[in-house]
Amino acid sequence: MPDLSLDLRYLRYAIVAAELRSLRKAAGALDVHQSTISRRIQLLENRLGFPLFTRSYGGIALTEAGRLFLADASRSALELRQAAEKATLAHRAESNLLRVGLGPGLVIGATQELLKAFGKVQPKVRVTIHEASAQDHFDSILRGAIDVCITEDEAVFPGCASEPLWTETPCVALPAQHRLARYETVSWEQLANERFLLSAKVAYVQQIRELLCARLPSSCDQVVMHDIGVEGVLRLVAIDFGLAFACSSIARQGMEGLVFRPIAGEDNGVRLNAIWQRQNRTPALRRFLSLARSFSPE
Repeated sequence: MPDLSLDLRYLRYAIVAAELRSLRKAAGALDVHQSTISRRIQLLENRLGFPLFTRSYGGIALTEAGRLFLADASRSALELRQAAEKATLAHRAESNLLRVGLGPGLVIGATQELLKAFGKVQPKVRVTIHEASAQDHFDSILRGAIDVCITEDEAVFPGCASEPLWTETPCVALPAQHRLARYETVSWEQLANERFLLSAKVAYVQQIRELLCARLPSSCDQVVMHDIGVEGVLRLVAIDFGLAFACSSIARQGMEGLVFRPIAGEDNGVRLNAIWQRQNRTPALRRFLSLARSFSPE
């Protein structure tokens, strides 16, 4: 079996020499010394175990074995070059693609503002959003299906990196005409006996429910879970279906028909983190992380 770990330059020298039927002309075409071409073709022949050319004072001519080999090798070299060009184009496209995983309920608020800011400073980067649970995002990161996820989960798998971003503190969303809308802040006591609406699609819905039941045990029975997103729940609040919790960045954005009020003395919040695979060297990811580190929902 011939040694096929061949330097592609040797093969190129042989192909050009065969086309021009002269080592001297091939050297001129390739801008190298004739002795260089001669030595490397000889090395190629030694590795193959048979001569590619017969040599004479009149020039060179392909042997039958050389003709068969270079006919197939030329096609393979062309396919290899085409494959390299195709992969280069794909790499350029990937360098301008960022796949972001978001936990349910995080497509609005500060995350939305971060994506908006990134779009302004990196208009050529195509961003795709993938909404799923934290565990699904971790699996996708390890498989290379997404580049980064923003999640409230702090667990980090081997080979991944994590960085804290910002903390979302809870506030209450009220219909604009609600009796508590006139206050700058509301207390847990004022919220007693109110009906609360929760989105089952929010990643940290259980944390919200636990907070509500801990602060207002009497209201646990009045919690209504809806199988819709955060925006849908807030629209229900706007038509007086009940009250809802919202994160502080959503409150800053505002929403028609609603007022948002912080809860007096409530400083506990949900910290969001960026998680990505350490080996991911995608330029768009590095630029996104750089912006996320300096980003503030304020």
